[in-house]
Amino acid sequence: FDEGRVSFRGFCRYLAAGGEVENAHWMRQTRLTGLADRLDFIGRVETLEADLRRILAGIGGEAPGEVTRAGPPPTGAAARLREHYDAECRGLIERVYAADFAARPASVQRRIRRMFQGADQVIVLGQRDRDLALGPLGVKPDRLNVLPNCVPDPGPGGLKRSSPPLILFLGRLSERKGVPELLSALAQPVLAGLAWQAVLAGDGPLDEFRRDAAALDLSGRVEMPGWVGEAEVSALCRRADILVLPSRAEGLAMAVLEGLAHGTAVVTTRVGAHEEVITHDRDGLFVPVGDAVALADALAALLVDPDRRSRLASAGRRTFLERFSMGPYMSRLAPIYEAAVRQERGLPSLSDGGHA
Repeated sequence: FDEGRVSFRGFCRYLAAGGEVENAHWMRQTRLTGLADRLDFIGRVETLEADLRRILAGIGGEAPGEVTRAGPPPTGAAARLREHYDAECRGLIERVYAADFAARPASVQRRIRRMFQGADQVIVLGQRDRDLALGPLGVKPDRLNVLPNCVPDPGPGGLKRSSPPLILFLGRLSERKGVPELLSALAQPVLAGLAWQAVLAGDGPLDEFRRDAAALDLSGRVEMPGWVGEAEVSALCRRADILVLPSRAEGLAMAVLEGLAHGTAVVTTRVGAHEEVITHDRDGLFVPVGDAVALADALAALLVDPDRRSRLASAGRRTFLERFSMGPYMSRLAPIYEAAVRQERGLPSLSDGGHA
């Protein structure tokens, strides 16, 4: 901290930024240049502060007016508090969207509600989003539809036996997508003696994460090509043995569906609608949010067991074809559009006796 001490809110900003910010210029230091990133960061700070105050109250304490740092960046009390927070709040990660809505000014909340309540039909990706729409947003049940994402069918990819096995990450390189813990996992001893390469494809603060990889002695095994186009994504998916996405928050990640579609063993976290898509150890693997050791163990288990990789990949491909390819998606989307059109024209719904 600039002066060796900072407000409690400032301390929460420090933790929300991953313990990497060394002064008060939070937005600039964390490269939050876009409005969405700024709002996401502010929401994380406010949620973290509320949860820390709850934790402190639960152990008979209260938040101090200021937090003082003596010496180097936190490896003692602050690091333990961050660890305590992570352990307490992994179960709260699913509240991020509701917390973001609740943190908005009342006037903004009213506009958001009007937008959702004024829609003829509302589509959400999973049950968690459905609960948010029915509750705080006030959407009527007969106008609300759960319709997961889909991706085009790339066709069967065949048996994968890359040498060495390729671990693929697709998405923006960010804390929200779990990139810090992914790099930490790849540097764990359990993976050190195994043969593998990793590609982390996506935009974001690449220089920062490349420096992190170099500090972990991963530069020779981890490639970060930056943003890649559709054809390059498809080529990477066809080569990959494992698709990993250790996100801290999601709706329903397209990268997970891409992995299933391409017959790749998927390792991800129980966030958003992921549990509505994947059954653990049947068509993918789940690891706890923020747990780099568990992530490393899951990756190592797949690297040493190609038959298990193939089993998960084949089951994931079947799950995709049955539920998340374009055909099933369009068969479910068409009635939603039809219902919206009938509402707009004042016609009774088909379920109420109307005629097509």
